[in-house]
Amino acid sequence: MRVLPVASVVVMLTAGCTQAEAPAPSPPRIATADPVLGPPPDLVAEAALPLDAYTPNVAQLSEVDRAIRRLLAECDGSAGAVGEHVVGRDRRNRLGVTDPAAASTTGYHEVPAVAPGESARTGACLTKALRRVRWDAGEFAWLRESAALAASRARADPAAAGADARWSACMAQSSLSYRSPDDAEGRWAGARTRSAEEVRTAVADAACKRRVNYVGELTVLLAEQERRIVTESTPRLVKLRRMADVALGEASALLGADGAKGQAPPPGGWRFDE
Repeated sequence: MRVLPVASVVVMLTAGCTQAEAPAPSPPRIATADPVLGPPPDLVAEAALPLDAYTPNVAQLSEVDRAIRRLLAECDGSAGAVGEHVVGRDRRNRLGVTDPAAASTTGYHEVPAVAPGESARTGACLTKALRRVRWDAGEFAWLRESAALAASRARADPAAAGADARWSACMAQSSLSYRSPDDAEGRWAGARTRSAEEVRTAVADAACKRRVNYVGELTVLLAEQERRIVTESTPRLVKLRRMADVALGEASALLGADGAKGQAPPPGGWRFDE
């Protein structure tokens, strides 16, 4: 079985960037994975990707989130149920299920992460809270959409066809017939409940991704697509990062000493509650 070499995945700007100019690339952080076992399931979560320079880390997002919750509590007496403003940086899911152990529990029905300011609740209290911490939920939603777009383009890249074919052949060994991971996930997307067959498919999906180095190869394509978005939208991204830094300062000041008590983010920045 041929495994494509893993190319450079670079960080386009440092997290503290305030310039719009494109910097020189950093050394690649992804090493060639074992051709039999493939990369660890958190490879895409741990890789340095171009949009990372403009994205606050999970601990920082959580601090903004806690500040919003506090302001909501002060405004209307309700900070919201755990999960309403849960912060997450769902990077693994950009390439579908990648962890067989997690898939054995959730199937394809992982609850999507929610960022600060994203809520079913609307109204004066939420608007006031966002304004107080100077957090632009709309711009951050655009950043998340941009990351999702990069992942979609990476999966549709003709260069992904070989990885899809090897993954499909692996799935066939479990008597599962799917052309690509998107087809497998799409098969269960509309299901309201998680079935045993869905779980079996999701576990095989994640295991085959590891076996054929699917995540390793697609992460390279993902980085390339993110580089294109950075090139096209650098001024907007720089402005967004500055907004996030200001909001983090406001949140830290509002929370004071309590701001340091947030839960540490899990490996890869998946998701967590307070």
